[in-house]
Amino acid sequence: MSGRSLSELVAVKATESSNNFMILRFFAAYLVIYGHSPFVAAPRDYGIDIFKSVLNYYYAGAAGLHIFFIISGFLVTKSFVENGNLREFLLKRIVRIYPALLVCVLMCVVFMGVLFTELPVLTFLVNRYTWLFLANATLLGEFSAYLPLVKFTEQAHGLSVNGSLWSLFIEARLYLMVALLG
Repeated sequence: MSGRSLSELVAVKATESSNNFMILRFFAAYLVIYGHSPFVAAPRDYGIDIFKSVLNYYYAGAAGLHIFFIISGFLVTKSFVENGNLREFLLKRIVRIYPALLVCVLMCVVFMGVLFTELPVLTFLVNRYTWLFLANATLLGEFSAYLPLVKFTEQAHGLSVNGSLWSLFIEARLYLMVALLG
């Protein structure tokens, strides 16, 4: 559905092949960006999040994330129920996550890590924590958003290489839960 404008997405009527989840996902993505931008751009919370200040909800980013997980739960469960084959279901989940995850994690280490580490490049590449980052991220082990002495800004979030990867760890466990319950 890439290449469509928001008005085209809204104009699409709900059918079996077009269920308008894309519009909800767009809204959820907007909430995540809106909710996280003050934390990334500013050193402290300025209280401008409408979800937090007016609706007394955690913050817009959490609302967007909850929407994503709910939609994903419906779609992944539907995928399992329609097919019913555990092996195919798990293979589809692996193919969905791993190609992009491997590219992303390697780019984090090779480009962002090498460019922004305060260590000499060779020392960074052989550092135990660099390899732990690679292993944990690609095997969906214990999540870490940090590489050795990689720092982008002086802000607290300036140390995070790719903090958004944490959601994959939960997503993978939820996939397994659907498989076990199915």
